[in-house]
Amino acid sequence: MKIVSLALVIVILLIALSFSAVNAHAVKLNYYVGSVEAPLALVLVSTFTLGAMFALAAMLRVLIGLRLDLMRVRKTLKQREQELSSIRSISGNKIG
Repeated sequence: MKIVSLALVIVILLIALSFSAVNAHAVKLNYYVGSVEAPLALVLVSTFTLGAMFALAAMLRVLIGLRLDLMRVRKTLKQREQELSSIRSISGNKIG
């Protein structure tokens, strides 16, 4: 599986490298306070990176909530297991 993943990464990197070589010309990027000229590949990579960071930030919020829920459920499970163990030991004493 690691070999397949490595091969996939290499193929994607080669495609990205050839894409950036073909699209090496500069583009003008206008934003609210000014503008800048940068290679198209750099603009695309920057945009992709910013999008990935925003997605990660949104996902992180959900992930933290799920982790907190999991901690609560594990704590409740531990309490229930202790109660069950206690009940079993009490009922075991009554039988014997």
